[in-house]
Amino acid sequence: LAEAATIMKTMAALVAEVPAARTDLDHVQATAETVVRRALWLDSTYDLAGATVLFVGDHDLTSLAVGQVSPGTDLVVVDIDEATLEFIDEQAGRLGISVRCLAADLRFGLPEKALGCGDLAFTDPPYTPEGVQLFAGRALQGLGNHDHGTVIVAYGHSDRHPALGFQVQSAAHRL
Repeated sequence: LAEAATIMKTMAALVAEVPAARTDLDHVQATAETVVRRALWLDSTYDLAGATVLFVGDHDLTSLAVGQVSPGTDLVVVDIDEATLEFIDEQAGRLGISVRCLAADLRFGLPEKALGCGDLAFTDPPYTPEGVQLFAGRALQGLGNHDHGTVIVAYGHSDRHPALGFQVQSAAHRL
């Protein structure tokens, strides 16, 4: 994390400026440190150079962190929140990051341009069985190769709610 101090500073400023979280969309903002750690982990775990990463929902701005950590990565963001998409697009332009932003209500599917586009898909869905199933399901639809593609789901639950964790895991297993 120390080697990414510049990215951390940039992401802290961006997280502070991102459009307000919308409770109707179940937004819970990740910290700049979490977002940078995600980007560093993705870059150290996967060969992102020349790959297409699909972000299914991205109010956390993980796409912008990945764009800074791995500049050769093709980034595609699908989100229902047009204010978030506009913010990502503007900031990506300012930072020299290439990103395609696509608006969509995931309940009705992915935009055609996102279907099968990704080598890797990342999502931080609402932490409910329905939210995980919807976002992870759309992430699967966004993969170009189901045999070699990867879906990363950021998810966690409290030790006080093991039943919720089991319900979410069951929903993901049904996919």
